[in-house]
This record gives sequence, C-alpha cells and structure tokens, in this order.
Amino acid sequence: MGFQKVTVAQGNVKPLSDPRNPLQNISTTRKSKREDKKKEQEVTLSPMTSADPSCLAAMVPMPRNYQPRNILTTDRTNLEKAFNHRIETGCSIRTACNLFGVKDAFTRSLKESDGRTFVPKHQNIKKVFTDAQEHFIEEYSIKISRMFYGLSTRAFRRMVLKYAEAVGSPAISDVWRRVGMATRDWYYGYMFRHPRLALKAPEGMSLARAMAFNRVNVEVFFKAYVEAVERHSFMPARIFNLDESGLSTVMKPCKVVCEKGRPVASQVARERGNHMTFVGIVNAAGHGFPPVFIIARKKMHADFQRGTTPGTTVLLQANGWMDHECFVQTLEHLHKVSYSSMENKILLIMDNAECHMSIHAAEYAIQHGIVIVTLPPHTTAKLQPLDVSVFGPFKSVLRSIQDDFKLSNTHVPITEHMLPEMACKAWDKVCNVTNITNGFRATGIFPVNRNIFPDDAFAGAEVTEQAPPDDDDDLPQTLAAPLTPSSLEPDQPQPGPSGIGRMSPAFFASAASTPEAAPQPRQTPTPTASSPPIFDVTPEAVQPYPKAPPRPAARGRKKIRACILTEDEEALDQLREKEKKKAAREEKKRRSEEKKREKEREQEARQAARGGGGLSQLRRAAAMRRLPTILHCVGDFVLVQLVFKGKRSEELVHFVAKVISLEEDGRLQLDFLRIKSPLLKDTFHFPAIGDVDSVDRSRVLGSSQSARGPPNDKQT
Repeated sequence: MGFQKVTVAQGNVKPLSDPRNPLQNISTTRKSKREDKKKEQEVTLSPMTSADPSCLAAMVPMPRNYQPRNILTTDRTNLEKAFNHRIETGCSIRTACNLFGVKDAFTRSLKESDGRTFVPKHQNIKKVFTDAQEHFIEEYSIKISRMFYGLSTRAFRRMVLKYAEAVGSPAISDVWRRVGMATRDWYYGYMFRHPRLALKAPEGMSLARAMAFNRVNVEVFFKAYVEAVERHSFMPARIFNLDESGLSTVMKPCKVVCEKGRPVASQVARERGNHMTFVGIVNAAGHGFPPVFIIARKKMHADFQRGTTPGTTVLLQANGWMDHECFVQTLEHLHKVSYSSMENKILLIMDNAECHMSIHAAEYAIQHGIVIVTLPPHTTAKLQPLDVSVFGPFKSVLRSIQDDFKLSNTHVPITEHMLPEMACKAWDKVCNVTNITNGFRATGIFPVNRNIFPDDAFAGAEVTEQAPPDDDDDLPQTLAAPLTPSSLEPDQPQPGPSGIGRMSPAFFASAASTPEAAPQPRQTPTPTASSPPIFDVTPEAVQPYPKAPPRPAARGRKKIRACILTEDEEALDQLREKEKKKAAREEKKRRSEEKKREKEREQEARQAARGGGGLSQLRRAAAMRRLPTILHCVGDFVLVQLVFKGKRSEELVHFVAKVISLEEDGRLQLDFLRIKSPLLKDTFHFPAIGDVDSVDRSRVLGSSQSARGPPNDKQT
C-alpha cells in the first residue's frame, strides 16, 4: 500500500490573502518568503491517516486560473480611491496605500498628475475595439443566436476580423490577416470581458417551428381563444388541454456517479424499446385526469390495466400511434371524465395534428358539448401547457422509476405490460397544481396574457418573414369580421362580459397586412489608411442577419389555422371535403386491389396450377407430325392446347398431360403435369394433388407413346 506526502504548515491554517482587502498588510519581501518556507515541514502519512481534518484543511485545491502569490496586483478602482482619499484627507502616501491595498503605482500616478487630477496607468494600450464596438458585437451575437443561426467560434472570429477592418481599427495584428480571423487569445479575452456570452451546444430547431411561431399566429390564436371564453363564460375548471407523448420500454437512462475521465454505460433491456402513445389531460384549475394509452396490439390483455389509475382507458392500434378512430375514442374518454354536455360545455385546447382533424371527431364534440380551439401549427412547444410544464417532469420521473425497477429486478426486462403502471405512477406524481397552473400561466392561456411572449421570442421568424398575400383565402371566417367605428380607434384592450380583455379586430387586420419592417443597417463609407476610425458601424453592416428569399405560392392543401373548430363553418367544410377525398381514394384503392386479385386468379388458372411454358420438345414433335383424330391409348403423354379468355383478348396456352381413360363421348380424361423447376422448363412432374380434367380430343396437338414401366420425371 502506497503512501502520500502532504505538506502541512505549523500553526493555524490561514486563508489566502486578498490583495484588494485594505485591512490586510501582506509581506512580499524575499526574507519573509524564506521564513515561510522554513516553517513548512513534510509529514509522511498513510492513506488511512490522510483523512485527518487538520491535514485536509491544509490541502488547498489548485485554482482554475493561475494566481501569483508574491505579486500584489493593483486595481485601478482602488488606485483612484486611494488618490482621491489622499487629496481629500491630506494623509500620507503610505497610509493611503495601506488603506486601499496599492503600492508604487499610486506614487507614479501622483507624480504624473498635477496633484489634483488622477492619471491612470497604461494609457498607451492599443485596443482593437472600443467598449461601444465590443458591445455591438455582443448584441449582434445574442440576436443572431436567438434567430437560430448562432455563430461558431471560427465564424465568430472571422466576423470579428471583418468588423475590425470595417471600422478601421489601428490595432489589427498581422496574425489576424494571415490566418483570416481573430486569434484565440483575443477570443478568450473577449469572452472573459463579456460574461453574458457563453459557448453552448444548440438544440435542433426545425424550419417549420421557426417559421410558424410569429406574432401574427399567436394573436390569431388568442383572438379565437378569448372569443370562445367570452361566448360560453368558461371557468378555469372547464378549460382543458389534451396532448400525446410517446413512451418506450427503453428510455434514456438517468445520470450516474462514476469515475471521471472514463466512459460509462447503463444496462437496458434491449437495443430498441416497444412504442406506445400516452395521452395526458389537464385543466386550468390544476387538476390531472386519468390518461389514455394507445398500444400496438391486436388483442386486449388484462395486464395492460393492472396497477393503472382508476378510469384509465387503453386503446389498441396496429402501430401504437394516434389516428382518427383512436381520437374519437379519446374524446369519449374526455366526455366521461369531464361530464360535458350541451348545458355544461367544456373548452378543449389541442394542436391541429393530422390525426385530430376529422369530421367524425368534430361532430362528436359538437354533440357532446366540447368546444375545440386549435393551436397554430408547429407552436405547441410554446403554447401548449402540457408541453411547457408537465411532460418534461413526467418523462424525468418515469426514467427514475424505470431505473429503480432495473436496480431492484436485475435481468428482468421492462415490457409493454408494465409500462402503463409505471406511467400512471409518474403521472400521479407530477400532476400537481403547481406544475399544471404554471403551464397555463407560462403560455398566457390562464390568466389571459396576450403579451406573455417578448419580441425577441419571435426572432426566429424574422428569417423567413414575408409579406402576406393579397387574398385572405387562408384566413378563417371568424377573423374576417367587419370593422366597426370603434375598431378604428387605437388598439386598446376592452373589458368583456367575463372580465377578460378583448382585442379589437383592427389590430389583427393591421398585423396581417402590414408586417414590421426589418431594420436596415446604416451605410458607412469604407475606411482607408488615412481616414480616422469609424465608430458608428455595427456588425450587421459587415455581416447582415440571415434572410430567406421569397417563397413561391403554396399549391397544396390549405392548413387549418388557429380557430374555434366546432364553430367555424369554413374549417368544418374543409374537414368534410377532406373526408370525401379520403373515401374516394379508398374506393379507388379497393377497385385497384380487386382488379389485381382478378388478374392474379387468371394467371394462377393458366400457368401456376398446370405449369404452362417450356414445351419445346412436344411442340417440335407436333409440328413434325400433326396427328389426325386417332385413338389414344391409356398412358400416352399428350400436348393439349387450351383457350383462356381475358378481358380484352383470348390467349392460347399449352399443357402436358397423361391419358388416364377414354370416355364414351370421345373426350379424354387427362392428368396434367407441372414444370418441375423454372430453370428446367422441359422437365415435368406430377403434383402431389392430382390435377385431373376432361378435355375434348380436338384440343390434343400431339402425343408420345409411354415407355414400358412406370413413367419417370423426364418422360414426355
């Protein structure tokens, strides 16, 4: 067993001195340094005795950044304070230095000044950028990262060089121009001077989400939502949110404590888990309701509902995903747990996913008092309470439950029969009033807050922001309300019957027709060697913010925007038209499959059952000697020509058969042969189940006498 050498100082352990503390007078002479070294001694300890608290207290960890001990740094702020203190009080230089922790730099500043004006040190340092220009770079980096096009370290350093050349900085190093970017030392120094900036690994953001989350779509949703709330006077307990989330028997493991510097793994049941869909339901009052599970199964098993929350519904689907039929059954579950009716309606906020938008679901909701308000497409991450504050903790708790199960039941895989019980335990734990109400508050749904999202939250949509089309065909009818004289006044919230502010229609008309103009960078002349530095140029003028070109007009199906789905006739008409097209496609597909099956049956009747093709030997024999109507003997092999009628024409097919018997009416009882192999088309054999049929003699083209004894496979 090895030993450790620990350096322990005699006496009490003192904390490291702070040179900025004016109450400490630190000796920095070489003599005191040698005396401090003599006071230290090395003590040899074993690993068992190294845990002594006195020893551990003396083991001061090394700092992340190098800090010299014997050099007293001078702070400019303390230096200025010491200078002003001496001018005000008239004390000695030594007293002022000891009081503020400065030394000879104060004397130099005093000598260089007139005795009343402070002259700081290091006035001749050449900075690449001024403080204002560095602030411009900081703001530019923050804004472009909010637009989801953040700069990497190399792209940032290249942009810095371009900006330095644009402002005509006199301190551009030759190394910058040689490598085409700023140096690493300047980059690290800049990041240290601006703690708001940090280097992070960004999350993936789809283009559809960046485009969809804009101010216009959010205002359209809040207009429809507030209109539904005011029309039906919904209370918080009658405002519901429904959303799906995918579950798997193999989820991402939790973090574990392990050895630093080495990779670590966590045992899972299998490489890929079984998928199922979890449907969560909450309301604005902070209550959670029994969930719905959609499992990829054909038959129901009792273990799926074992240990689940009372009232949980389990649905079966071929692949475990939500579809139109499952969503109608989910609405039936919501009707049971919410007790909705035409007299006591509820408001359901959900996304307009393809599996939700069906005329059958809309009609069921209308008949059972469910008012549906849809969210704008691709905005659920910001506007859906379940996604904002519930599903995140739910997945974390579910992972911890699975990890606890693996520790308690080693080598026992988690199956889809156990997952509903685990999910219900996690759901009951996270469905508390705090999590749910925070989600409704963060999205601005309840309490209603139209301005919950600041302007920088829509920075991602500025890249693809385009002028709206001239026609308003894509807008729902509920938004095309006629303007009244009161709506022409400045847009201000007006109190409604339920106390919720109402936004005038003029606000939405102006927001949809006059988008905010993008700021244009200021144009400045290009600096020359003789011109003075330019201080009003921003990085945007050197490297503009990304901007997408105009998009062509969309020709696909019209998307249903945020609206009151159950009360919007235009949206309902779109769903009816969609259902008609779907029925037409299914009918066309059914007819195509029926034609395909008929064709396959015809081919089986002609070739597959009786092995037509490859009859070269008998055809050549029949061509050499066309036999007239003769008496065939039992056991002869004959070449038979049959006619099959197709839908457009008739086809002649040849078969090989063996004469079994002769009938009185002149017909032959034949046992047909089949091709033995597709590669040996001239080789035939009798099938396991005999294919016997009666054929007229006129269909026989030729014959071959059978050999003595039982025929083999190559007798023709």
